[in-house]
Amino acid sequence: MSYDAILEIPNVVVVRGAPGVLWRDDVNGGEWLAGTDYLVHDGVFHDPSSFRAIADHTASADTEPGVGASWLDVWRYVAKGADAEPPAPPVGTLDFSQPQNSGLLALISWP
Repeated sequence: MSYDAILEIPNVVVVRGAPGVLWRDDVNGGEWLAGTDYLVHDGVFHDPSSFRAIADHTASADTEPGVGASWLDVWRYVAKGADAEPPAPPVGTLDFSQPQNSGLLALISWP
């Protein structure tokens, strides 16, 4: 699975898989910038979300995170910004003891 957030619950984000994001604060203060060379796992902020590169590329209007025609070919959301719709409440309970759920990490934040 290439999407970072695989389960969304208020105050909890469950993530899986890939190594950590390498935040690109060396370019444009961490904001995405056209013409920049990005590598897999590079992280940027953009309008007001954050994204992780899934492919090496040179940024252009087509790869602008969240809006470019080909952005899904090179970026995945790390976190959606304030304009995102809140997730629906969870149904049922979560059981992290089952083998198929191994490798999951729950990140909990409280208001």
